[in-house]
Amino acid sequence: MGDLMDRVELAYAAGYFDGEGMVTISKSVGSYGIRVALSNTYKPTVEWLHENFGGVVSRAFKGSSKWRQAWRWQASGFVAYNFLIQVYSYLREKAPQADEALAFYRLYGGCKERRALGQIGDCTNTRTSEQKADQEARYMRVRALKVVEYIA
Repeated sequence: MGDLMDRVELAYAAGYFDGEGMVTISKSVGSYGIRVALSNTYKPTVEWLHENFGGVVSRAFKGSSKWRQAWRWQASGFVAYNFLIQVYSYLREKAPQADEALAFYRLYGGCKERRALGQIGDCTNTRTSEQKADQEARYMRVRALKVVEYIA
């Protein structure tokens, strides 16, 4: 990416994501990972994110027959990391969450990608008690960053 249109599209993706998306460190049965997601009723933009950044698109839960159908784009692991790297310089609201997710991935993620590149490293889920505590602390920091207080 380098020409004006590419930068404009990255800025658009970042702005859309800043308003409608979420960054998280997910936790499941003692395993942690990064994830990004966005839901919206305008399916073409959700599909555009999928086409340009990867991940998956699915129907979002529709809580009432009066609500319009929403669509959800989400990505995890390397795809989420790559997305955040590309849009990072344009993020505002989600930048602190992205900081945490990117740092987390650099420390603990990407085993399959490193292995594919011949950079084996530590590809086990076995963590020291210090690493487990650090993962939990990072998970909690991202959760805390989601609480936004608006001053009237």
